[in-house]
Amino acid sequence: MTDANGVPRSLPLSAIDVEEGFNPRTTTDEKRQAQLVESVRRHGILQPLLVAPAGEGEGFRVVAGHRRLAAAAAVGLMEVPTIVREPENGEAPALAVIENLQREDLNPIDEARGLEQAMRGRRLNQTQLAEELSISPKRVSERLGLLRLPEEVQARIAAGGVPPALRKTLAAIAKVSPEVAEGCSALVAAGHVEASAFEADPARVVAMLERVSWQDDDGEPKAAPVALAIQEWRPVRVDGLPVDEAIREELRPRVEALGTDGWGDSVGVHFDTEDADAGRAYGCLLEFRDGDRYRTAKFLCDRDFIADRARLKVDDLEERARVADERTVEDRRRRAEQARTDAVAAGVEVDEDADPEAALREQRRREREAEREETVAARGANLELGRRLYTDAHAPELTMDHARLLALLVFESDAGRLAAGGLALCRDDWHEVEVRELKSGEERTKVTYPSPTEAEGRLWSWLERARTPQEVLGRVVQALVAAGCADESCRPQSQRIHYSLPGTYGGGAAAAIGELVDLLAKPYLPPRLAEQARSRAEWRAQYAADLTDVAEIDQADPDGAEPEGEAAVAEGEAETA
Repeated sequence: MTDANGVPRSLPLSAIDVEEGFNPRTTTDEKRQAQLVESVRRHGILQPLLVAPAGEGEGFRVVAGHRRLAAAAAVGLMEVPTIVREPENGEAPALAVIENLQREDLNPIDEARGLEQAMRGRRLNQTQLAEELSISPKRVSERLGLLRLPEEVQARIAAGGVPPALRKTLAAIAKVSPEVAEGCSALVAAGHVEASAFEADPARVVAMLERVSWQDDDGEPKAAPVALAIQEWRPVRVDGLPVDEAIREELRPRVEALGTDGWGDSVGVHFDTEDADAGRAYGCLLEFRDGDRYRTAKFLCDRDFIADRARLKVDDLEERARVADERTVEDRRRRAEQARTDAVAAGVEVDEDADPEAALREQRRREREAEREETVAARGANLELGRRLYTDAHAPELTMDHARLLALLVFESDAGRLAAGGLALCRDDWHEVEVRELKSGEERTKVTYPSPTEAEGRLWSWLERARTPQEVLGRVVQALVAAGCADESCRPQSQRIHYSLPGTYGGGAAAAIGELVDLLAKPYLPPRLAEQARSRAEWRAQYAADLTDVAEIDQADPDGAEPEGEAAVAEGEAETA
């Protein structure tokens, strides 16, 4: 109820107190508060404060208007206009939230906390609270969902650095690793990543975490959030493992004892599908599925788990090295015996008590001498071949042998999938069509397409029937165009091949294959397939732009300006294939 029928009345400033729990606002914008103080200084309090009796003889407490009360005190007002209302049980927090929502100047986190407090105080569910506050249930649900995010993420949303629209993406990441969610929000808040880009491709941002220099609030370096990308083709060196330094010191001498790889680098450990499955069971695997590109980016997000898996990997490497050493010893023994046998066969007397290694060394010396002679002869032959090719084969006339060679190179490894993924869909003479009449009298047509093995056989037979080089090349082009442009939607989902032309993913010269195939196919494509070709061209352009972005960030100056807070200079993005 209100006193005097809700008519405002002035109350002494000394009679009004602030009580914990009635102000949903937890942060204050100092600039806006200063502007409010100046306004109160010039014009006074224009909107009455909402207060409630604190108890008989104990004055009043503020329900809504904490900032106006602080401004009045700052300018030295003795009295302020108020409306006195005795809230019902648990109603005060709801009134405070309503007043601030009407003013539309609460940040999303303060609004969420105010809604939660009002809901608990009034013992309402989300729908009931939405009805009482005259807002949508969706807004209540979305705001309350912000409170399930890590505290640092909430702080950045409250400060305006991270939009609330990223809630679902950040919540999904935080479910696996709150640390990674905080790191991603730091990159967005620092301006290294656009919010829309993060929402569209969160895996790309997660992969950036290890390429960023991180600092705490005091500017001291600290470890990056743990997000180890699983890339089976890329070994991880011990110094690159996101584990404690004590673990690195434990593993470093063991790995160094294993020698180097084929490139002269220290041996690394490979994290693979088995590690991903174990991480998923452990609860530390972060996955981002990309249905259009047929790939999944996977990250391990727990230091202890990564350390345990790395130990297992090194154990396996040591066991393999031990087995290899045993085989080497056995091979040496066999070679020594063979050297003794060869020496006897050559008429060289060998003492049974002599060291067989001496005979082995002599054999190796002879082998090295023969190898040097072979090297000189091979180099001479190669140079002679190069001269003949340059003078006689730089512009040959196209023959059947030329055309067949090119066809074999194109189809050597992917003939079955290429034929089944393209020609099997386009060649009606490869189809088995069965028409059945249902009981209703309706006719139902069933089309059976050849299997990859059967399609491969038909492809080779079709090529063998070509009579000119041009026919061979024409059939190669037909197969490539069909594989690149045919629409597999005509097949049942379980029978689709999902074939991609070489060069679809990654850069380099092969990246032009898809573009050239679509260019050759353009005169023959019906409208549906032409539209799909245009979509592929747009995707290729975006993919090339992404690769360019990665290259530019990799070349960025690591000593550039640093962002505020925890995130420092972005040095680049990790690959997420």
